[in-house]
Amino acid sequence: MKKITVLLLGILCLPFSWAMAHEFDVNLNQDSARFYYAQSLIGEGKGRADAEVGFLYTEDDFNLIHLGVHVMDQTGDRTRSLEMSIGGRIFLGTKDKVEIAALGLGGDIRLIPGAFYRRLAFIVDVHFAPNITAFADIKQYSEYGGRISYQILPRAHVYFGYRNVGVKINQGDDRIKLDEGGHIGLQIQF
Repeated sequence: MKKITVLLLGILCLPFSWAMAHEFDVNLNQDSARFYYAQSLIGEGKGRADAEVGFLYTEDDFNLIHLGVHVMDQTGDRTRSLEMSIGGRIFLGTKDKVEIAALGLGGDIRLIPGAFYRRLAFIVDVHFAPNITAFADIKQYSEYGGRISYQILPRAHVYFGYRNVGVKINQGDDRIKLDEGGHIGLQIQF
């Protein structure tokens, strides 16, 4: 875990340009907390690439960091009602004595209903790492979830969500749930 902590601190100390867009997200429930930071690498608004770092902690001594890069844009006819991001994440973590390391692909889809409901969004996200990109003590990593978000200020959103994180370890075919349940969250863009 010391190596993971040092890596996370090193990433956070990288010299970021304050001229780019930033996003901070935190979500909580009774048993877990997830912190997430993203910065735009290329472009602004829609049609941009983001670098991200995140940390998930649970009461069951599950610790996970992720580093990722995603591209985001509007889909279809550019009516701003459907947005999508796609990319990859490196996951590093521990649960009891199980070491987790994986390279997963995935993204999210965001549906924003008509003009009257512009502040409301429905988001579904998924990341998956099969056996070929799962390392250490696991042979598969999967994470999926969804949330309903409401824009309370021009650069602040609150949301209610659900998350399911699990792995298959090398000594069996059962999927071990590392984190599952609902949460509340706050997302701030600056």
